[in-house]
Amino acid sequence: MKGIRDSDNGAIKCSLTQMRSCEERLGALLIEMLHAKQTISKRTICLKIAARIATETDAATEAQLNALMALIFTKGQK
Repeated sequence: MKGIRDSDNGAIKCSLTQMRSCEERLGALLIEMLHAKQTISKRTICLKIAARIATETDAATEAQLNALMALIFTKGQK
């Protein structure tokens, strides 16, 4: 479930299905953080994802979390 790196600009290309899953997972994570009254920033989101990656036992979910982390860091970079 990893994205494909675009050789032209180095950005991660995700399939539409994977992108939707990444967006849904990110949305659920943000809602969870808002309910817990946590500060929302790129740093706190990345820390939350990294913590999930560290404890994840399902390889597919871990790959999706890694793709989400890559998406956060490559979004908007040119």
